[in-house]
Amino acid sequence: MKQTDSPPLFPEVFARDADPRLVNYPLPSSTEARGRVSILKGYPAENFIPLTSGGVAINGADTQSLFKMLSVVAKASEAGQIRSYDAAYAQDIGGYPQGALVRDKNNIAQLYYSLVDDNMTDPVQDRAQTAQAKSWANVNLYGGNASASGGPKLPVRMIGSTLDAYDETFFLNEKAELMVKISQQQQWARNQQQQARLSQRLMAAAQKQGITL
Repeated sequence: MKQTDSPPLFPEVFARDADPRLVNYPLPSSTEARGRVSILKGYPAENFIPLTSGGVAINGADTQSLFKMLSVVAKASEAGQIRSYDAAYAQDIGGYPQGALVRDKNNIAQLYYSLVDDNMTDPVQDRAQTAQAKSWANVNLYGGNASASGGPKLPVRMIGSTLDAYDETFFLNEKAELMVKISQQQQWARNQQQQARLSQRLMAAAQKQGITL
């Protein structure tokens, strides 16, 4: 995929100006009403049966609501919105996944990056945990310097090109890979130096014997 393949942004919510009576918003999680749409069951079986055989026509207000719910999420996502931690939502999905990013409710420059899957811990409460027990990494957009009790921090700078010193508990794998590459580069440099010294000795020995290489 290329950058130019990006689809147009979604600037408006679907059915924004529709008659409220024609938009069943928000859709219920579940419903027993015949022929009606719900989040968990979707379109019921009777919507797929011909009307002449006892089926029920799809309710337009339900479909309008479905599109509206999806477009609300799409608009917020495309606008770059980062949501704050939501305990009820975490419960519904079984915890935030590894790599999830949420923001602090009271500090717009404080973000939290989930280090584990199924993360049910409130990131604000997690700040009081020891580094080994933490399930969130603190991302402070004022320069990557979270409070001393904040534990592992991501190296973040809004302005400038340098990175803050990273915490080994979070970047352990990256650090190990970097150290291996550095070691390989150092070994290569040592080999080059040894070859250069050997060449110099051979040249000196040849000159003593009157041999031109």
